[in-house]
Amino acid sequence: MATPVLAELPATSRAASEPALRVCHVIGADLWAGAETQVASTMAYLVEQPAITVTAVLFNEGRLADELRRLGIGVIVLDETRTSTLGIFLGLVRVLRAHRFDLVHLHKYKDGVLGSIAARLAGVPCIVRTMHGLAEPLRGWEQLKARVYETLDRLTLQCLADLVIAVSQRMTETLWESGYQPTMVTCIRNGLDLQQVKAVRKPQDMRRALGIEPESLVIGTVGRLSAIKGHVHLLRAARRVLTHQGRARFVFVGDGPLRNELLITAAELQLAASCAFPGARRDVYDVMSAMDIFALPSLNEGIPMSLLEAMALGRPVVASAVGGIPEVIQDHVNGRLVPPGDAEALAAACLELAGDRELARALGAHARQTIEDSFTHERCGSALLNVYQGVASISERRIRQLS
Repeated sequence: MATPVLAELPATSRAASEPALRVCHVIGADLWAGAETQVASTMAYLVEQPAITVTAVLFNEGRLADELRRLGIGVIVLDETRTSTLGIFLGLVRVLRAHRFDLVHLHKYKDGVLGSIAARLAGVPCIVRTMHGLAEPLRGWEQLKARVYETLDRLTLQCLADLVIAVSQRMTETLWESGYQPTMVTCIRNGLDLQQVKAVRKPQDMRRALGIEPESLVIGTVGRLSAIKGHVHLLRAARRVLTHQGRARFVFVGDGPLRNELLITAAELQLAASCAFPGARRDVYDVMSAMDIFALPSLNEGIPMSLLEAMALGRPVVASAVGGIPEVIQDHVNGRLVPPGDAEALAAACLELAGDRELARALGAHARQTIEDSFTHERCGSALLNVYQGVASISERRIRQLS
């Protein structure tokens, strides 16, 4: 097993004469979801740091590739839609060996398994892996495939990785409980590039584009349409909200495997006229800014990026008290917390904010302040750079001892 790194390891600055630490991020990038958003945000900070050079190997073209190229970061795509798993693995070995990286940073199950083994075969000294969230419930062949990758991921990490980063303290504890050594896991919470999180269109213009009347109460959410995000509970809460706020409208931003099922549920609950499913959008900040209340009914989470984004935009938030969310939200201070899966409590919290606009404004303002104080990409990126330097320092000492 690789030498573990203490979670409280101090930063070790590289001398000015030393070359920059060469780091390669490897991620599937098949979606634009929390992990991809966080990678883009953190890389925007890291690319400006003279102590490090960053490159990315992705398994798909798409928005993350576009965002990283916009930052001037070198991107190599081993396209999984055209290449077998073996081909991706061999390509990874070639790329990592050719570029002689000091550290590889992995993010998901598939790139965790392939990347950690490829990195060791290519002679990369250090491997770091971020756990962005827990596995989503799947079905059939996809569920079996995910379980195989999850098991392999755990084995390869415990044998090959130098450090695992959890995005919340609760996730850190979950990893400890599942068998990871405490010294092998550290917590770095997600952060945002606040220069990028801003609306361009006016809320009323965005509402008009979505077909929503100006005077409507707009309650919305953003996230992949999958079971773990709990959208069905927001639909059930919508029925209760509409009995008191007849002009309320509900916006579900995102795509995913449950889209058709949620559309059917909305129709069965006679909510079709009150709900909008505009899909995944690049103007998501404009859509969020048009919401009176941001709801996050998730059944489990790490530190969800959509929650941080809504808070950065000053939206009053109602969220499930699961995973790392209570590490961000204090109930009635900078948002509202409700039990997961409790549609009645979710509806009651939304109605409370709808009926007390002063409270809603205060929670939104405190939410923005929370992000500015504790969840910026500068804070996250600086902590990550310290981890890289600490891991590299231990690796260098280990190599010297063996030589």
